[in-house]
Parts: sequence; structure tokens; C-alpha cells
Amino acid sequence: MTTRNHREAKFQTLFSHWLKANWQSSAAFELKVARDKRFYLSQIKEHQIAALRIASSNLLYWKIADTDYLMAKPFDNFTLYRVPAYVVVLFTKTFYLIPIKNILALIKEKKKSLTEDETNAIAYEAVKIKN
Repeated sequence: MTTRNHREAKFQTLFSHWLKANWQSSAAFELKVARDKRFYLSQIKEHQIAALRIASSNLLYWKIADTDYLMAKPFDNFTLYRVPAYVVVLFTKTFYLIPIKNILALIKEKKKSLTEDETNAIAYEAVKIKN
């Protein structure tokens, strides 16, 4: 496992614990780790942007694959209808929940990347990581 993949896996675990303790509604999240003190919008894949946009403005239907051999599948499919949708970006000691509408606006402006301060300015919430 590469260092970046290891950091992403650790962030996924940290974020899932934070969600379980602090979030009490349906939402869609795509997690990203900033690189070189910047978050590059190119890190978000087109299909991820599309799914977040659909979940936030319409109905997203998803069938859960039958391929998880480690755990029984909880159910066959689910829908998300007009839920909050975020790109969650981890910088060194803080992660930021950025609404997909803000990401779409940046893409329309042809913005390529964000500093941590710029990310904080457009975030719905900033969460400091406790060591």
C-alpha cells in the first residue's frame, strides 16, 4: 500500500468515526486528501461529481454489488433524494466538508486548485483532527 493510499485509508476510518458520532441525517460524501498543501479539483472524478450532483438535486438510485465476500450485503439497493452532498477534503490537521454546489461553481470558474484557506472559505464545516 502506498503512503497516499495508506493516508486515504486512515482518513476513511477517521471520517467514519466522526460521522457516527456527529452526523444524524442522510448525505453523500466523497473523501479526498490534499496534496502538497493544495487540493486539486482534478482529484474528483467526473462520475463522482455527477453522482453528488444528482444526489443533491434529484434521485440517485444505487444497487449494491454482490461481490463483498467479507461481509453480508445489508440490502440490495438504496436511493438518495435531494440530500446534502459534499466533497470532504483532508489537509494536515483539519478536514473540510465542501458542498457540491460550491465545487460545481469552482469548476465553472475553471479553478484548478485550492489552498487550505480557500477551502475553509467555501466549506460548510471545518473539523479539526485531535491527535
